[in-house]
Amino acid sequence: MSEDSKVIDDYHLNLFYNGQKYDIFFFLEDNRKRITYKVTPSKQIHITCPIGIKQERFGSLIEKKKKWIVKQLDFFEEMIMQPVTRQYISGETYLYLGRQYRLKVIEGEKSSIKLIGQFLVIEMRNVHDLELAEKLMNRWYKDHAIEYIQRRIEIHSKYFEERYPCKIEYRYRYLRKSWGKCSQKGVIVFNVDLIKAPVHCIDYIIVHELCHLICWNHDRKFWGLVSRILPDWEARKKRLEKVQI
Repeated sequence: MSEDSKVIDDYHLNLFYNGQKYDIFFFLEDNRKRITYKVTPSKQIHITCPIGIKQERFGSLIEKKKKWIVKQLDFFEEMIMQPVTRQYISGETYLYLGRQYRLKVIEGEKSSIKLIGQFLVIEMRNVHDLELAEKLMNRWYKDHAIEYIQRRIEIHSKYFEERYPCKIEYRYRYLRKSWGKCSQKGVIVFNVDLIKAPVHCIDYIIVHELCHLICWNHDRKFWGLVSRILPDWEARKKRLEKVQI
């Protein structure tokens, strides 16, 4: 929201859908003529209205766009990763770029992790130190995510850099509820766990987030831009939904 917006705290509504409750916040802006709707990755619903609109209309505004709102809620629900409980013991399988690798935990003087053939090999003095094994694995994934995803970004980013007025900043973190997110200030955060997905799925998330620099909402213009760059984005998205991290 702009700095001139204000949220109506005493008119906070809830939408109930599929047994869950979702927050709806209304914002008022000066010099605004149109009503706009936004569903955030955290599944909050933001409705921005002209300053003079009556609160009595808010219920009908929700009903008018309810079909679109629940479609966006479904979209973000599908984008949530499927977590797997890990014990960091030999024999477990781990994903890297869409392929499965079996874990080997061996005793050694140095704490390290390497990809050798079809195995991820962790070496450490105490093979039962699960906390250290987890730290080594997370560090290995993050290092490889930064290196590999950044190379894929370079393939797709030129189109957007020519059309977005500010410098685009890329960050990498472990996110709990999404594969990536984009701010209106040009900061794009990628989930480190994205490195576990197939390359064509990684490209989909990169393009998806870059498109938000030009089209903020998931509207027809946004999906038209995604389709122009990745005509098969729907197949990529469906494959990504099956990735278990």
